[in-house]
Amino acid sequence: MDRLISNDGVLARKLQDPAVRHWGRGTPARRIALEVSHYGATHSLSQRELADQLGMKQSQVARIETGDHNPSADTLARLAAGLEP
Repeated sequence: MDRLISNDGVLARKLQDPAVRHWGRGTPARRIALEVSHYGATHSLSQRELADQLGMKQSQVARIETGDHNPSADTLARLAAGLEP
């Protein structure tokens, strides 16, 4: 008879796959990157102009737009305050 595996067991097995681990960590960063890039494009802003609006350096905006790193809480607060709806 086959033994049932718990949800935690299935998740633990899946997380052994490097592709799954990377996907899980990168998702919020990629979503934020898309939103920031979309905002800049929609408002016809260069990275420098967007950085000025956010009170950041252009290199910080560029790093956010890569989607490779999750932004800090401070950066998220700055984005929330500086990006008009």
